[in-house]
Amino acid sequence: MSASAICDGLTTLLGAASAFGADCNSHYGVLESSSGSAVVIQWIGLASLKDQFGRVTDERTWTMALDIFNKDTGDPVAVGNRNKACIDTVVACLESNDTIQGTCEWTRTIRASRPLPPDGIFEAGGATWFRITAEIDVVEWPNG
Repeated sequence: MSASAICDGLTTLLGAASAFGADCNSHYGVLESSSGSAVVIQWIGLASLKDQFGRVTDERTWTMALDIFNKDTGDPVAVGNRNKACIDTVVACLESNDTIQGTCEWTRTIRASRPLPPDGIFEAGGATWFRITAEIDVVEWPNG
């Protein structure tokens, strides 16, 4: 497998979640068309380790970044509820399918954080967005 396969698996897995739907992609263009919540998925790290000296089996750990965005709709209660719902959706999706649709052996770690206002708020695509960042470490054995 590869970073592309894992990104595609995450896009499919999270895109099937009702909170994100089609607004789940590997580029930030989704912010221009999203009406509520969006996720941008990219790889940000790789560690490739030999299992044992002289063996052909390697272990790769990919670190994938998930930028989760919620559009400010003018209703602070609704935005706050979506912030909670979005991270719950991401965690539930990843924990229910820890091989990310067969693109890795397992999901090792899920980390997420949300900067508090004003740091986690910005303007893009003519809208105000709240941002939650998440990282996941996934393990694959590409050589067996």
